Amino acid sequence: MNFRVIFNEAEWTKAVEAVASRTIRTFVFDTVNRMKVSFAKAKSGRFYKVSKRGRLHQASAPGEAPAILTGFLANSILTSFPSQTTGVITIGAEYAEYLERGTSRMAARPFVEPALNGALDQINRGGLLGRIDA
Repeated sequence: MNFRVIFNEAEWTKAVEAVASRTIRTFVFDTVNRMKVSFAKAKSGRFYKVSKRGRLHQASAPGEAPAILTGFLANSILTSFPSQTTGVITIGAEYAEYLERGTSRMAARPFVEPALNGALDQINRGGLLGRIDA
């Protein structure tokens, strides 16, 4: 006994793309949220004055995500979706890469890679495995 199953290819493709689109959007927004949450977590770096009135700011220590001072870094994180199956995260702050990777004079304050790994772990709990092109 044989059975033959035939899918309507056009409808099948639309359904798969709709699920992929929701998954990619969820992943991108989760990643951005994880970055921004990491900025707001307690820091253990040194304190220094940031105003003439003596307002103190606690910096991040090496290995911690950057501390928020002006909010420019967090506000420079933008998302776009050029197609149903592509999500793009753009960080406009020119110094973001220096914070993420460090320099010869400053240890890294990673925030992108931990956020991506956390979002990937979350999505992989559902059995999906993805690729990140950086």
